[in-house]
Amino acid sequence: MRFKEIFVAGFGCLGQLRLPLEGQFNLILAPNDEGKTTLQNFITAVLFPFTQKELRQRFKPWTHQVYGGNLRYSMSNGEEFE
Repeated sequence: MRFKEIFVAGFGCLGQLRLPLEGQFNLILAPNDEGKTTLQNFITAVLFPFTQKELRQRFKPWTHQVYGGNLRYSMSNGEEFE
């Protein structure tokens, strides 16, 4: 599985973030408190949805109305999914 694009509508401090991913390696660099760990938690939440209410509350969008987003990815056979 290879991620092609990450879109965060609203998740913690992140909102309306569209992150296209290209090539075989993508490095995300940002200063402290810019949302890198929140982005990691978003990816985990999309792949393995939260079942605990406390985690849903923890990542409730700070400034955006919509909670969620999606991942666009491709498989080794070339099929793409969103």
